[in-house]
Amino acid sequence: MRFFLFFSACWMAVFSTFPTWAGSISGTKIVRISSADVGNLRGREGIFVVEFDKVLPDRPSCATVTSSLAIDPTTDIGKAQIAQLFTAQAQGTLLTVVGRGTCTIWDKTEDLSEVYAPGY
Repeated sequence: MRFFLFFSACWMAVFSTFPTWAGSISGTKIVRISSADVGNLRGREGIFVVEFDKVLPDRPSCATVTSSLAIDPTTDIGKAQIAQLFTAQAQGTLLTVVGRGTCTIWDKTEDLSEVYAPGY
């Protein structure tokens, strides 16, 4: 019984650090990809915001922008995601996107975690 309680406590400690909600949607298309130079405002070189044709359900409370996700273009992952999204937009590809559950890149927009085209 003690082992079970210890295991349960460890499990809760580990997973309570992850965000509770993250927006995700399948079968969505990109409406617009925007960039902004917010260097002086945020201490960054810039951001990209991707707007989709569907509302992202289950997004965190900080994400008041309902159909967009933010990307940090200064990271290798961000650069790869931006390239993938521009290609998907040019081809009209349906995507599955997953938010990170945080709004650290742009205050009112959830951060992008994953993007992929179903079937690939």
